[in-house]
Amino acid sequence: AQFVSGNVSGGTRRISELIHFYQKYEALEEEVQILRHEVQVFRELEKENQRLAELLEIKKKSPGHSIGGRIITRNISHWFRWIVLDVGKKNGVKEQMVLVNEQGVVGRVIDVGRSVSQCMLLTDPESRVSVVSQSTRIAGIVSGEGSNERLRMSLIPLGANVEIGDTVVTSGLGGVYPKGLLVGKITSIAQDRDGMHL
Repeated sequence: AQFVSGNVSGGTRRISELIHFYQKYEALEEEVQILRHEVQVFRELEKENQRLAELLEIKKKSPGHSIGGRIITRNISHWFRWIVLDVGKKNGVKEQMVLVNEQGVVGRVIDVGRSVSQCMLLTDPESRVSVVSQSTRIAGIVSGEGSNERLRMSLIPLGANVEIGDTVVTSGLGGVYPKGLLVGKITSIAQDRDGMHL
């Protein structure tokens, strides 16, 4: 009888230990989930901090008055490329104001409501901006292609001194885009269909 009772008490102790370890495991698993959530929140805060720092840098570099806004709607279809921002007339936004981000010029405001603004992106096929190569000052017109995120620089004379990698900036002509805003870099060069321009 002593032998049987010893086995039963030992088994009961093991079951009790297993229950304790399982409860401890569940508590640790819950703690891991909480920590994962906190890491995710921290990463989002870090990204937001980076975005705000970039916006602050843009504001420092922007000539004149600048207004920060967030995208609340996008229409990135095959034919149109526009966005809606959460700022409008009450924030001082006006038609033809220029949109910039940390990478350069993005587009312009085309319609302003009391608290929202519709903006056409440079990638819209209806968008046009007068530009120059930063190094050679060769002028051209940049327009959107609509179906992708690429821009096309046209009306460059044949034989013009432009090279892949050249930086392209706004020329200031046309009265909408101020001079010197970064538009992009030349990634390829080909002759136009008319045979008279690159």
